[in-house]
Amino acid sequence: MEFSLDLTESNIDSAHTNLDGCRLIKAHEWSYHLVEIKQRYPDDWIIMVYRPDLISFAWWNGAGGFNITYPQYRAFKDATNMMSEISKMNQSIMEFSYKHDAVWNHLSPKWIQDTFGVVREVDHKFSDMLITIIK
Repeated sequence: MEFSLDLTESNIDSAHTNLDGCRLIKAHEWSYHLVEIKQRYPDDWIIMVYRPDLISFAWWNGAGGFNITYPQYRAFKDATNMMSEISKMNQSIMEFSYKHDAVWNHLSPKWIQDTFGVVREVDHKFSDMLITIIK
């Protein structure tokens, strides 16, 4: 969140010291720009993670909510507005995934192996977390 949501290559590259290989760029706010991202970078993968609205809100609140120092969530003002934003972001990724016939999966070691061909454990074991890739 320390970088602007500017989709220019120079802005995206500015977040990385090494421009070789695969780079992961993540932010909740990208959920509102998925169509533009796909148009601007048609050969790049878009990985999306989904958790139900109330579970996402409860996790965020349990992690500190508005007291989290980074990233700062003051712009969301109050719990009602934060819940509304979570819902809108989730709706945006679900609509985009529907238009691209995305298949959602649980983030599991098997999914990682099937998708990337490597054996890795999953740090976060949330049974309610789903993941998809738009290629």
